[in-house]
Amino acid sequence: MKVRRAGVSIMLVAGFLVLSGNVAASFINQQSGSAILTVTNGFPPGAGNPLVGRTFVLFKESFGGFLSRTGMFAGPPGSPSNVPPLYTWSYACRTSNPMCQQALYEMRSASAGEIKMDASGRVSLPGVPPGTYYLFATTGYNGQHLLWDLRVDLRAGMNSVTVDQNNTTPVDENQARLKAPPAAKPDSHPCNATDTRPTPKPGVPANSTLSIAGQGYVYTYTQTDRRTGAVVDAFTERGNFANTTLFLLDEDADTILAKAGVQPGLLGNRLATLTLFDAGSQVEGIPGMELLTSVLGQPGAAAEFSKLAKADFECAMKAIRSHRVAEMTTDANARGSFPGVPAGNYYLFGRFYRITKPVRGGGVLWNLNVQLKPGQNMHRLSVDEAALK
Repeated sequence: MKVRRAGVSIMLVAGFLVLSGNVAASFINQQSGSAILTVTNGFPPGAGNPLVGRTFVLFKESFGGFLSRTGMFAGPPGSPSNVPPLYTWSYACRTSNPMCQQALYEMRSASAGEIKMDASGRVSLPGVPPGTYYLFATTGYNGQHLLWDLRVDLRAGMNSVTVDQNNTTPVDENQARLKAPPAAKPDSHPCNATDTRPTPKPGVPANSTLSIAGQGYVYTYTQTDRRTGAVVDAFTERGNFANTTLFLLDEDADTILAKAGVQPGLLGNRLATLTLFDAGSQVEGIPGMELLTSVLGQPGAAAEFSKLAKADFECAMKAIRSHRVAEMTTDANARGSFPGVPAGNYYLFGRFYRITKPVRGGGVLWNLNVQLKPGQNMHRLSVDEAALK
């Protein structure tokens, strides 16, 4: 997704970073073809069998290769370069980080079929065109996170593969070899926030006002087929920052979030983590999420993630509000004014999303230093000056 203004194309990262763009009606793109893959459960039968009830997905691309190609888990600057993205993803899953779900959701367009392993220990995926695929599944077993990202070359007719510990993709071996990178630790649950607001200094006149006028945006969305590069959907929209709540803060928002206990997380940025909290609070009920969580073997996980993310987001915003000197919401014309405040140095903070359903997207976040002089001050709000976009 891109925002385009004054001929400059800017990648959007602050919108719903996790679930952006068009949301598919389901996680799996079922195809038809003459190649049929039978999957056999190679673990001993019984109540402790880790694959019973687990969902297997047939991807058209290696999941580990996808993570490497997209750089999704490359980590922030300074991360150990020898940590495979697949290991970082595994760590995110084991620590209940919403980024675990993000990667699978972003991978959904590469799926060709799915099947759930039943107690019989032998299931067949729907037929697909002959070719190279990757059989994906994940489960926990004896305290380990097991993952299969198994290449299968399917010919026309019947094909078979047995899934057991001998053909897993190593992720826990990496765990034993490498310490988890600092950026991969679970995002904090910030609770070091109060409802207090800055106390006006006695004798200091509130003789400064700030008027805001939005300069607008041009939002361009393009969706391409990952394999062919062909454009499958595109549109352009022009708008402005109407009905947007803005705060005048007495301190930089990043510093405020740090004091509240918000960590940079996998994204390497506290403001981006704030948008991740916001995004995670919306995952429940999104089309495709229930199937996604069944792949992870976590029924109800979407609801649990939403609950935790909502608590994190509300507490982070409580920290932001505790430092607000003034607050206002722009009108339908993207204009508004802050009431009188003492002249001085402030930070203009706010978030705007052009898409609200089924998830928020096309986001912009401001954390802008503003110097207010006595009397009337004017600021034109733009995409270019946003801290995240």
